[in-house]
Amino acid sequence: MPERLRGKAHGPSSHTALLWDLDNVTAGVDADHALGKQIIEHCGGSNLLYAAGHRGTYRQHRLMLAAIGITVISGGLRSQGADRQLLHYGHILARRGVSILVVASNDGAFARLPVETGVTVLTLTPGLVSKRLRTRADAVVALHHPGQPFWATTTDPQGV
Repeated sequence: MPERLRGKAHGPSSHTALLWDLDNVTAGVDADHALGKQIIEHCGGSNLLYAAGHRGTYRQHRLMLAAIGITVISGGLRSQGADRQLLHYGHILARRGVSILVVASNDGAFARLPVETGVTVLTLTPGLVSKRLRTRADAVVALHHPGQPFWATTTDPQGV
């Protein structure tokens, strides 16, 4: 487990953490570096930045995203391995005092994040955010990328 998860979260922006499902929200390997920078802007300066993906995705993204401060975790070969890893981290972060989880995913599995945390969902495809996750979210932010640079629009979590 990364050193950043040990002990209580502290620092000016430690109330917010990122959980990015690389298997679910991606602009493609060549554009994910720029997407990562945009996603980080929604994390309030936090250094608690985690992404996970299937083993192949992990290998493609690990060094590229580490260069911008995101710790990438391998989800192994299991079909929901990245989701399981990120949910595990979400529960640990909540116990350490993180109160807002920024989740880059469309997957309903993230509706199981701790109820004491706020959840902001970032997505490239707002119409594909699961109903369970949309219901759990305090906000859904639609990231758009018709060209560089990326930009974002906040939407009502209950609407599309």
